[in-house]
Amino acid sequence: MVTSAQQATLHFVLPCLAVLCACVVPVVLAWGNLREELTAAARRPLALLSLAIILLSSVFLLSNYSISNLYLFAIYCVILSIGTLCADKLNRPRVWWVMTAWHCFNLLNLLGGSASLLQPYRADTQGLLPTIFQISDKFGGTCPTVYEVDWCNDAWITFQLIVAFIYVVLHIVSFFLVGLKALDINVQHVRQELNESSEAQRQSLEEPTSDLQEYQPHAKKEVLQEAVEMSPPLAVQRKDAEAALEEVMADSYFARELEELRCLASGPEGERPLFTFKSGATYKGQWKGNQRHGIGRQEWPDGAAFTGEWRNNYAEGHGQFVHADGDVFIGQWRKSAAEGLGLYVHKHGLTTYRGQWVQAEQRQAALDRNWAEVSQLVEAVPRAPRPALAICWEELPKALDPAEGELDQGRAQRKRRQVESLAAYALAMLDPGAMVVEFGAGSGHLGLLVAYLAPSSHVILVEAKEYSCKVARARVENTGIGNCGVFQGTVDEFAGTGQDFGLALGLHTCGLLADAVLRLAQSRQAAVCLVPCCYGQVSSKENHHRGQGTELHMHPCSQAMAEVSFAWCAKAADFTPGKGGAFDAESPGFQTALRCMQVVDTDRLLFAQERSGYKGELGLLDPGCSPKCSVICLRPQEAAAREPAAEQKVR
Repeated sequence: MVTSAQQATLHFVLPCLAVLCACVVPVVLAWGNLREELTAAARRPLALLSLAIILLSSVFLLSNYSISNLYLFAIYCVILSIGTLCADKLNRPRVWWVMTAWHCFNLLNLLGGSASLLQPYRADTQGLLPTIFQISDKFGGTCPTVYEVDWCNDAWITFQLIVAFIYVVLHIVSFFLVGLKALDINVQHVRQELNESSEAQRQSLEEPTSDLQEYQPHAKKEVLQEAVEMSPPLAVQRKDAEAALEEVMADSYFARELEELRCLASGPEGERPLFTFKSGATYKGQWKGNQRHGIGRQEWPDGAAFTGEWRNNYAEGHGQFVHADGDVFIGQWRKSAAEGLGLYVHKHGLTTYRGQWVQAEQRQAALDRNWAEVSQLVEAVPRAPRPALAICWEELPKALDPAEGELDQGRAQRKRRQVESLAAYALAMLDPGAMVVEFGAGSGHLGLLVAYLAPSSHVILVEAKEYSCKVARARVENTGIGNCGVFQGTVDEFAGTGQDFGLALGLHTCGLLADAVLRLAQSRQAAVCLVPCCYGQVSSKENHHRGQGTELHMHPCSQAMAEVSFAWCAKAADFTPGKGGAFDAESPGFQTALRCMQVVDTDRLLFAQERSGYKGELGLLDPGCSPKCSVICLRPQEAAAREPAAEQKVR
């Protein structure tokens, strides 16, 4: 039979063991080094209160009043205090709201809420303080004899009553601290979500490249920007987005090392040492086989760099790109192109865009912005009227016909119209007896026709490719034209001969070749009539050196357009026609490309005007004959003052 003393012992020994387990096990599992964590917790007010409550709970754990179950209050409060300590360590918004509710219920339990959810039985219990008063009144300040033990006396009851007051006060203070903590941390969390973007943007604006080494991508946290010069735009009028993406990638930073990577032996997955490509670019980061995959940083020889997330060799996820000229983009990427939320800062701070990025919208927004900046300059350039020239190709020697041997009749007609249209401009600018040089002549379609129609002039076809020169010489012989010769070599090699000339021609001079021809013509004070091609090369990251006076990133070269972002315009000017060169000259895509061609060519005209005193006009080839149809017409100031007596002869 269990004695009263044994029952009294069970009433506080078992709860003590339960509380001991509740205290030690979670703390050890959660913190490991208990001593260090308790020392750190003692420096925080809320943690200090919780530790004090745990210590004071021992007074009620020693209670021998089974009718009051005072030890239950101690068990609840110890577990609650341990939870508070854990919440103080975790410091999560949701955890604090849970702890606030728990403290509220426990406070009701202490102050006398008979409906307290934390009181599992004995619903007649009125709380800690009412219980202490009840015991004191019921037994007259003495221990009840039913469970009396040696150490229970009036002093013990009085001591418990005093501790109960302190205990309740500590819980009230703890409740308010927990509630304030819950409010504070949630307010901070909301503020952080609202202000994080603007803070990142301000940092980027102040020091766009200062934190590049330390930059680490974090999902949903980086704010973004428009990559105006960072990634080449999609081909205009491409209906197949994936095909357009592949075309863009072929000339982008991110694709330069793809061929080398495909041939690279598969290595261990994960972090690897710095890897240097044949191009001089370097990559340090994570790999999967022979693919850049994970977090990594790649730098290119011209100073451009990307730091962020990679997926199967593509920049995909979050990352920061710093262009060689200083432009910065921070944001989301897909297939090595900016797509999603992003922040873009122009190198001079003149252009800043924050928001969502979609590749087509990104390109069009950049083009619209550039056009707004330069439209007045472009529209102010005089337009050269298209001269009339009617040629009956069937009456000319077959060797002069550019459509000779062409099976596609549509393509044949377009080639005829290209040559005929530019020849009309050339003849309108040609002085009788002048020396004419066609650069990038190929097999000589344009130069031969000009030589045939202007027999008093002498035409030199300049071409670097040996095979094309052989074809051109054969065509000269077959036509019997005596005022046309062929020079095999580059622009610089021809310039080295010292040969003067009066008119420089070029039909679809590729990229910087147009600029090399313009520089040489200006040095000889010669007129220029040419149709540029491959506009994207003027802003290419690779050095397409085509002759003296051309260099990497030389555009924009005029002072008037010095602050214009050129890469998007140059790329968009490279309109992609359909099969056989067919295209719709009235389509929005071509009209955008034409506008971009004229932006680049206006820069060339203005540079010639600023440096050499030339006067220039922009013309157009016959509509629909070629997507590259912008004609640059330049004359020295003296020649422009007089109207040339054009010699035109149609046989």
